[in-house]
Amino acid sequence: MLLPFALDKAPWLNAVHPVWGGLLLVAAVLLVLLPPALPVQYPLRMAVLSVAAVTILELGVMRIGAPSYDLEQASRLIASAQAAGHPVATLDRYHGQFGFYGRLTEPLQQLLPGQALQWAQQHPDGYLVITMSGRAEPQPGALFVQPYQSGYLAIRDGRSVVDDPGLLP
Repeated sequence: MLLPFALDKAPWLNAVHPVWGGLLLVAAVLLVLLPPALPVQYPLRMAVLSVAAVTILELGVMRIGAPSYDLEQASRLIASAQAAGHPVATLDRYHGQFGFYGRLTEPLQQLLPGQALQWAQQHPDGYLVITMSGRAEPQPGALFVQPYQSGYLAIRDGRSVVDDPGLLP
C-alpha cells in the first residue's frame, strides 16, 4: 500500500493507487484468518489466492507501468531512420531492445557519454537515443520522448544535440 509513496525511483509508481496494495493485504489477512484447512483444501486456497494476486497486480500495477516499458513507437522510428540512411547511436549499452518491433537490420552504435557531442557533430542527420533516470526534463528539438523504466527515453537528431548539448546526461 505504501510502495507508491515510498519509492520515487520510477515516476509511474506514483500513479498506482494504494487501494491495490490494500486488496493484496486483505487477501493475505483472509488467508490467515480463515479456519485451519484440511490438507486437501490447501491447493484450492492457494490457487484462489494466486489468481487474486495476479489479477490485482495486472489491473492495478501492470496496466499503469506497461507504457514505460513499451518500445514499439521508438523502435519503429529508429527503423525508419535506418531505412532512410540515417546513422543511429545510443548512449546506453544496447541490448537489442529495439530490434523486435523495429525489425532492425543493424545494431545501434554504442557511444560513451563523452562521445555524444562529437558524434552528433560528425552526424548532424543522425539520431541519438538517450535514456535518463528520474522525471522527464524538457527536450527541445527531440523527435520522440516517452517514459521509460525508471526515467524516460528521448530520440534527438544530431543537429539538436549540437545546438543544445546541455541536455545530454
